[in-house]
Amino acid sequence: MTVSLSSAFQQINRLLRSRTAKSTFIVFSGNLTTAALGFFCVVIISRVLGPYNFGLFSTAVAVMAMVVGLADLGIGTGLVRFASLYLEKDKKRADVMFKLTFDVEILISLAILILGFILARPLAMLILGKEELVIPLRLAFLGAASMSMGSYIVAVLQAWQSFVKLSLYSVLTNVLKLSLVLLLFLCHCLHLLNVMVVYAIVPLFGLILGMALIPRDFLKEKDRTHRRHLFSQLFHFSKWIMLSYLANTVITRIDVLILSHYKGAEAVGIYSAAYQLSMVFPLIMGSLITVLMPQVSRLTHREEFIFFMKKSLSMSTLIVVGLIPVFIFARPLIGLVFGTQYLASSGVFRILFVNFMINIVCNPIGTIVFALNKPMVTTYTNFGQLVISLVGNFLLIPIYGGYGAAYTFLTLTILGSIIITAYVVVKVLRMTVPLEVAEGKI
Repeated sequence: MTVSLSSAFQQINRLLRSRTAKSTFIVFSGNLTTAALGFFCVVIISRVLGPYNFGLFSTAVAVMAMVVGLADLGIGTGLVRFASLYLEKDKKRADVMFKLTFDVEILISLAILILGFILARPLAMLILGKEELVIPLRLAFLGAASMSMGSYIVAVLQAWQSFVKLSLYSVLTNVLKLSLVLLLFLCHCLHLLNVMVVYAIVPLFGLILGMALIPRDFLKEKDRTHRRHLFSQLFHFSKWIMLSYLANTVITRIDVLILSHYKGAEAVGIYSAAYQLSMVFPLIMGSLITVLMPQVSRLTHREEFIFFMKKSLSMSTLIVVGLIPVFIFARPLIGLVFGTQYLASSGVFRILFVNFMINIVCNPIGTIVFALNKPMVTTYTNFGQLVISLVGNFLLIPIYGGYGAAYTFLTLTILGSIIITAYVVVKVLRMTVPLEVAEGKI
């Protein structure tokens, strides 16, 4: 028993001293600070606006998040996947990849601006049946256009493994957001439209900051020799990620839109309070994925994949155990943070907590799908989840409101995690030759 405990502590110590743990700590520290800043914004906004107007705000922000997710087209993940590899072997080819994706992202952002202005009114009537959502939606599309370019900044810094700069980028952007919200609060001008203006213009500042942080050698790159080949390579990989993002984006925010349609803005406000409190968990998960994605992209041997799975599983399990008290004290935590008018959120929050704990454990292992050059597996799974999400939300939300949305989310997470994890484990255990030979890795 003593030997077993000693061995366990030694393993934990090695994990904490590893490069992965240090990089994860840097990213997590930045993400935690970012989450704290964003969370303070949401707390102030929710308390001042009240459940109804906070519901309108949450609906507009949900549309913003959906637009950014749909517009990504899998380009960010594809950029990290291939640029990480090329930066080690062929810097010039990496620069061509950076320039190619930069040009594509500019076109996407322009498309968001144009379509957002045109579609805001019919979308507002479809979701809520009221025109009071039109201007918030137009501001949401403006913010989404800048955030789309911002996702490119994140991908570049991730590919370079510049995790300190990545954290700085996220933190400074949210410092500005919180500062502007506080200024509006102190001036007694914290109204729905003013808040949406803040959420629209802050990403513009982030874009300027991000361009100052990333290496800009790629802007001078004029080599067209490899451009068509790299575009084909990026598209071949990213088409599956694009479809996966399409499904995932709809899954993660369609609940708010359906809830708004059937139960109104106030129900959205109550549900969104629980969702916002649980958003720290995706940030933890995102910290792990940000660090692990460039590393897993370089793995080729069966033993490397097995070691990676064991290491990521150990780290994620430690995180989950440390978060259990949050589940236990959910109700007083909701009351303390959002106020007694949001206490009904505590039950929904507990369901979302279980959902995100499953993600924290399984998603790092799921990144191996991309290293195996099998993104279509994730895509097929996500579309299966999308069907469950649409059917579940349309059936359960009219009856159970926010609880229906939360249980639907949990169901599709459990099924998706089982499928992806089982596929990865079986594929790795059956691997007999290095990935370059087995999968034609470039």
